Amino acid sequence: MDGIIPSSLITDEWRQAYLEVLKEVRDEAVVRMRQEQSDEEEEDDEKEEEEVVDIPLCHELGLFLKYANGIQDPDFRSSGICPFEPVPAVGITEYAFSERANLEDYILDKANVDAYVDEDPDVKVGFLTGTGWRAQHDEWYSAYLYYHQEEDSRSPDPSLKDWAWRVCVFHAGLENSTALYGQYPRFNSLPEFLDWYSSWLEFVDMKVVKKNVRRHWGDDDYDSDME
Repeated sequence: MDGIIPSSLITDEWRQAYLEVLKEVRDEAVVRMRQEQSDEEEEDDEKEEEEVVDIPLCHELGLFLKYANGIQDPDFRSSGICPFEPVPAVGITEYAFSERANLEDYILDKANVDAYVDEDPDVKVGFLTGTGWRAQHDEWYSAYLYYHQEEDSRSPDPSLKDWAWRVCVFHAGLENSTALYGQYPRFNSLPEFLDWYSSWLEFVDMKVVKKNVRRHWGDDDYDSDME
C-alpha cells in the first residue's frame, strides 16, 4: 500500500549484474539504431554527421535498486498513472548469472521506446518502465531514457539540454507535453522524480475519488451529492 515494490536485487553483485546487462542491451540497441539510420541515409543525397555521445552506466539507478524494484501509485483517483518499475516482476533466481538471458530479453523488449516517446527529446537509448491504464486503455507511460532536449524544444527547462539519464512520463495521447501534478514530467534525477511522484495528494480531488469508488461498487446514484 505504500507504493514500494520490494527489491529483489539483494546483493551488490546482483545489482551490478543488472547494470551490466542493461549496458549490453543498451549498446546493442545503439548499434541497431545507427545501422537503421545508416541504411536510411544511403537512400538520401544529404547525410548529417551524428553527434557521438558516450553513454555512462546508470549508477543512480543501481542505488535506487538497492532499496526497491520500483514504485507503484495505488491510484485511488483512477487517473491511469503509470508505475516506475525498471526491474521485471520475476523470481530472484532469474537475475543469477546463469540466467541473464531472461533479463536481456526483457530489457531488449522494453528498449523499443519510439512508439511511446514524442519527438521533443533527442533520445539515444532507453527503455519503458511502466504503463498506466484507465478504462482498459493506455493512459500514461514511464521510461528511463538517456537524452537531451534540442535548442528549440517545447520544454521550458534549460537543464534538459544536457545529456543525462532521466525518468520521463509521457501521456498516451498525441500531446506528450501534457503537464501532470503541476509540471512537465521530465526529471533530472531519481530523487527529483520520487518527490514529484509522491506529491499526488496535493492535486487530488476527493470528490472525484468518492465518485469513482461509488461507481465502482455499482452505486447508480454516485453523482447525487457531488454538487
